[in-house]
Amino acid sequence: MAQESVLIGIWRVRQVDAAQTVLDDHLEVGDVPHAVRSSSFGAAPGTALLPGAPIPGVQNAPALLVEIAEKMSTWTPGDQAHVINLTLLPLTREDLIHLGSELGVGPATILSRGYGNCRIGATRMPNVWWVKYFNSQDALILNTIEIVDVPAVALAAQEDLADTADRLQEILTLFQ
Repeated sequence: MAQESVLIGIWRVRQVDAAQTVLDDHLEVGDVPHAVRSSSFGAAPGTALLPGAPIPGVQNAPALLVEIAEKMSTWTPGDQAHVINLTLLPLTREDLIHLGSELGVGPATILSRGYGNCRIGATRMPNVWWVKYFNSQDALILNTIEIVDVPAVALAAQEDLADTADRLQEILTLFQ
């Protein structure tokens, strides 16, 4: 589990076992915790996206799965995100269910709060994330799939990290 402190970019990272015994508890400074980048897809390299037979009512999901598989297979660190805006596509409820079952659920889920919420979920496929933006009434306003190491919306901005460094220096001055 990782939780951002009141200072942007300072994260408390805790690891517990199945019995909830704390194995590790430390602070990290950065745009996202190291564990999100390194372990979110620990078992995924080499995972192939081999879509199964679609359920009745599926129309456009198979074509999207082909696009995702192609981008997933060619993605390398440093590449720009490939974003598929599901909101703008003519997808049936069955299309979304089929995408969800084929992509699966991965080990990382990130919730970003602001004027609304953004729910960022790793899929079981390497570097494939499902990102959902909600307004203040919790209505889905943007639904995307991103092929990238970590979606930009999950990262603390460099300007915010610089502000945190200044604020932390001010806090530390009080204790000297």
